[in-house]
Amino acid sequence: MRILINVSNHPSSSWSDEQKFGWDKIIDIPFPEIDPSMEMSDIVGLAYKVYWQIEEICKNKSLGDYIGVMLQGEYTFCYVLFLKLISLVDIYVPVSRRNVVENPDGSKTVKFKFEGWRKIKGRPIGIEIEQTKEEK
Repeated sequence: MRILINVSNHPSSSWSDEQKFGWDKIIDIPFPEIDPSMEMSDIVGLAYKVYWQIEEICKNKSLGDYIGVMLQGEYTFCYVLFLKLISLVDIYVPVSRRNVVENPDGSKTVKFKFEGWRKIKGRPIGIEIEQTKEEK
């Protein structure tokens, strides 16, 4: 079974058939609320909580199951989670075409058309995340 874990603010129930194609099961993990005033240590803590959820899913998979993760959202959280996940699973990034229409009032209407997935192959890496706090 091909399983995709979706970590984003875009629940799979709203995806097109094209985006769901090729996945037997999609598990949504809602993206956590990241307040702009959060300390990096809090963001790292949230990333670890999501990582542990994904790790648990991977531990309980059936023999022959393949698990990938779609990760999309606030950059620092995604970066920390990516560094943890890349040694565990492959990461998938949706590829889309961006169509922008400028409206008469100056606003823009943007529509994205899903065109496929980019796969970042998981592999063991040795990276540590260090938190530093700047003096004010």
